[in-house]
Amino acid sequence: MVKRSKGTMVKRTKRFRRKRKLTVPDRVKKFSIGDTVLIMVVPLFRGLPAPRYHGKHGKVVEKRGVAYLVEVRDGRAVKKLVVSPVHLRKVGVEAAKATPAGGKKAAGPEGKPKKAGKASAKKKVGK
Repeated sequence: MVKRSKGTMVKRTKRFRRKRKLTVPDRVKKFSIGDTVLIMVVPLFRGLPAPRYHGKHGKVVEKRGVAYLVEVRDGRAVKKLVVSPVHLRKVGVEAAKATPAGGKKAAGPEGKPKKAGKASAKKKVGK
């Protein structure tokens, strides 16, 4: 008995499935040359990079038609990928705006910095 085929992309895209559909802004993203981008594979659209580049950062080198040429470091090698804008997210200035100024912790109501982690309480010494 022969095992049935599940399609050409079943092993490449199964782990990248997502609930949300692609929207118009996802398809018409604009990047300028020199932008740092994050490669996030979306299996719903053409121009799909190899899954090994999912989560990698790269730099936009040039625009080719609708897609972008992205330079990615793979170990010591520098590789150039032609990637559709659906699979790219801008990294850098937007990420810095999301955190408080200087990456410092937000101040509490008294103006003092908040403590990270669990509240430190002194242990009671039993008799």
